[in-house]
Parts: sequence; structure tokens; C-alpha cells
Amino acid sequence: MHLLYEFRYFNSINKGIDQIIRVRGGKEIKVTVSSARLKVSSHSKKTLCHCLKI
Repeated sequence: MHLLYEFRYFNSINKGIDQIIRVRGGKEIKVTVSSARLKVSSHSKKTLCHCLKI
């Protein structure tokens, strides 16, 4: 259930912004970056989650 909610959130409400980042070895790639404070049930608290879409 939570995974479906997070999928909807990051695909419709908070689409993120396009960035160019440098990965190991100096190669630059274009990614979409988004973040949110989500409840992590294994930790029993909200945690800041970052999502990268390549």
C-alpha cells in the first residue's frame, strides 16, 4: 500500500527537477531529483527520502 502511494506521489504531485550530476569516474548524467519526508515503518518515524530517476 505504501509503495503505491509513494509511486503516485513522485509521479504526479512532486515530479522533481532535472539536474546533471557527476558519478564516479567523472561521467556526467542527467537525472530527475525529488525528495519527501515519508514514514518508514521499520524505523517508526518519518525520514527524508531522496529519489533519483535516470
